[in-house]
Amino acid sequence: MKTHKQIIKQARALNAEGSICGIPFEKSSGTISSLPTKGQVCLNCKKQQSVCTCAKEGKGAKFSEGKLRYDLLPDREIQEIVQVLTDGAKRYAPNNWKQVSDPINVYYAALERHIKAWRLGILKDSDSGRTHLSHAGCCLLFLMWFNNENELSTK
Repeated sequence: MKTHKQIIKQARALNAEGSICGIPFEKSSGTISSLPTKGQVCLNCKKQQSVCTCAKEGKGAKFSEGKLRYDLLPDREIQEIVQVLTDGAKRYAPNNWKQVSDPINVYYAALERHIKAWRLGILKDSDSGRTHLSHAGCCLLFLMWFNNENELSTK
C-alpha cells in the first residue's frame, strides 16, 4: 500500500493532467488507499478515465474499479450480527469483548458452540433470542480482529 505522501504526489500529478478532476480518495487503516489508475471506466459516461470529461462538465465522474464493494454485503445478516454486538454492549460494556482473557480460545469455543447448536437444528440462542449463526458471525469477527491485531503487533 502506498504512503500518504506517495498518494498525494500521484494525485497532484493526475490533477495536473486533469484526469481525476477532484475524485476523492479513501482512507484505509491509517493510510490512504490507491487512487484510480489510468484506464478505468467512468461509471457515469462509460468512457476511459483518460478521456472522461464528466467532472469538468459538472456531471460527476466516478471511477470505482478496484474499490471495496460494500454493496455486496447482505444487509439483513450484517444487521443481525450488529444486534448481537449491541446486546453485548448493553449487557457488559461497549467493546468489552476486546478485554476477555485468552480471547482466541474463548471465542473459538463460543463459535463452535453456536455452530454445533445450529447444526443440531437449534436456530436461536435461548439466552439472547438471537440466531446462533449471528452469534457465530460475531465470534468469527472477534477472532479475525484478534488475529489482525496479533499480526500488526508482530510486524
